[in-house]
Amino acid sequence: MLIKGPGVMRGYHNRPAETAETLIDGWLHTGDIGELDERGRLTITDREKELIKTSGGKYVAPARIESLLKAASPYIGNAIVHGDRRKYCVALVTLDPDTSAGLGDAQAEVRRAVEQVNAQLARHEQLKRFALLERDFSGEDALLTTSLKPRRRENRQTLRIRAERSLLTQITRSDPKGRRPVDRQNAVSAGSSAWLSREWVHMFLLVLGRHISSLTHGSPPCAAAQETKMTRCEPKLIGSAVVRPEIEASWRRSQRIGLSPLSEVFAAPVRPVPSSHPLRRLAADVLSRFEKDISGSPFTAVLADAGGVIVDLRPGLPEQSSELDAAGVVVGRQFTEPLTGTNSISLTIELGQPVAVIGAEHFLTRFKDFACYGYPIMAPSTGRLAGVLNLACPLDMASPLSLPLLRRFAQEIEHRIRMGAPAASPANQLVDPRLPHYRRQRLPVLVAGERGSGRTTAVWQLAGTNPILRLDLTRSGHEQLAAGHSGLVLVENVDALGPAEVAKLAHLLDAGTCWIALTSKPLAELDHNGRAFAARCAGRVELSPLRDRLGELPALVHEHLAALGAAGRLRFADTAWGALRRHTWLDNFRELHDLVEHLLSLRTTREITVHDLPERFRHNCSKQPRSLMAKTEYDLIVKALRTYGGNRVKAAEHLGISRSTLHRRLRTFGIAA
Repeated sequence: MLIKGPGVMRGYHNRPAETAETLIDGWLHTGDIGELDERGRLTITDREKELIKTSGGKYVAPARIESLLKAASPYIGNAIVHGDRRKYCVALVTLDPDTSAGLGDAQAEVRRAVEQVNAQLARHEQLKRFALLERDFSGEDALLTTSLKPRRRENRQTLRIRAERSLLTQITRSDPKGRRPVDRQNAVSAGSSAWLSREWVHMFLLVLGRHISSLTHGSPPCAAAQETKMTRCEPKLIGSAVVRPEIEASWRRSQRIGLSPLSEVFAAPVRPVPSSHPLRRLAADVLSRFEKDISGSPFTAVLADAGGVIVDLRPGLPEQSSELDAAGVVVGRQFTEPLTGTNSISLTIELGQPVAVIGAEHFLTRFKDFACYGYPIMAPSTGRLAGVLNLACPLDMASPLSLPLLRRFAQEIEHRIRMGAPAASPANQLVDPRLPHYRRQRLPVLVAGERGSGRTTAVWQLAGTNPILRLDLTRSGHEQLAAGHSGLVLVENVDALGPAEVAKLAHLLDAGTCWIALTSKPLAELDHNGRAFAARCAGRVELSPLRDRLGELPALVHEHLAALGAAGRLRFADTAWGALRRHTWLDNFRELHDLVEHLLSLRTTREITVHDLPERFRHNCSKQPRSLMAKTEYDLIVKALRTYGGNRVKAAEHLGISRSTLHRRLRTFGIAA
């Protein structure tokens, strides 16, 4: 496989020889071997350096045969195929100690697996003999790397010795002429025994030389090489594709359970899911907004509970419903590894962390045309898995920003779980219905949100008719001042407090002598001290930023006009509304208030168009995203840049994408940072 394009490197730094070997006429020689199917999709089948060549000049990909062997029998723990410069290929096989306990005839089981694999191979690839070894390959011969891959090139002689000294069982086939098969159980002839002696002398001298070298240098032989291999990320092989370790482990678990890539998802049971299902009820508002974001695009939001049962589905296109039904993705079906193999729901449940399962990484063939992303939803009170939020799309629509998008909505669902009820309706979010209860009980309250999101307004609503004391912890006498105040004591921006102020605030909360309210940035962005203070507040109110409430923008503008005594004085054209919805709103409601005051100062009676808006609302309007999915991606990038003060390196790391990808998206959206 050769690669050419703008994404290919220009060469190795200060290593011209390696550059000349790898880059020829602008083509990157990857060393990968692959094949194209009828739809033009590439499957990596092996590495060029891993191929073995028989004495007949035929090339064999051993990794594929080894994977087929391990997939053919759950009792096979490991296998190494050897055939370099031989007339045929042989296999050295070891059993899995966990699954093979109590296995009767192990020889017959391995023979059955080898015959099953041979039926799928070309004539020159077929295994003519195998040896069932009593111990694994991880002994003194060191036939495996630290990532459990065979060391073929380094151990070519060792493999030949292990193959020749083992009792090789011949795989016979029926002879049309009726001749009896030759018994190969003891097929090592006198000539091969003489060869074996020479090889053992060679191996003895090699081991002796390594031992002397280790005594001379005071370190175990090959220690540096082993350390290098431990720190290098080596891809693992399964089937005929190079996959990540967590995917490989999931495939192995699925195979041992007895699943086949051709298994049907319809075998998994479908359970009735009532509308009163706790997770479905708590996540309903969040999924509705998620559905609006993906509307008109081939994306589907899927919510599953901790047991892998799908409790809600939100397709972005109406026709996707029938496609999902045909694929077996329906509400009530359980997606776990024993039932559906490797997918974003089952793997997220197994790992308890965000995952991406792209195309051929799915275990079941039915799902290999999809890219799926899963994000765990954790119960804040117990820290246990409460569910999984997933995003599925066609393979050609896969995006590295899907996981950050899921994180945003998953955290909102976690917030709903923490509060025990769905969020208030959009029309009432500025006045949290729990504030009167907090006021009556004089509970400590944390008001979290971005700058300008209405934190001060929420504090005034919390206080009601009680006076508010803004406490400055840097000044002396703060404890006496707070203890003598009968109303609400306010400490602002607790996330920005220094160590001395943190200690003072902790002491004030411990004393319990006053009714206190704290303000901070969003809960998800708090550090250890901020989260500790949030945990000590019985009441918590998190305010949504304006960019998450753009659907309410006309109502919010009219509310501001009414508050300024100018209700009905301004009319907005569609172009103006479009520009306002594409704006980033870094200062949230404060910026909206300033905009309304500016437009009122124009003293115009005509309709407000985009040309009447300040320059910052019109800047790069043509480059800003128009689809809801692109708008969500745009918002994630802007939020990350805002969080890290414009630092692109940290923003890219936060989003889980490379810096080059971030730079391309910045140019696409016209974002200046």
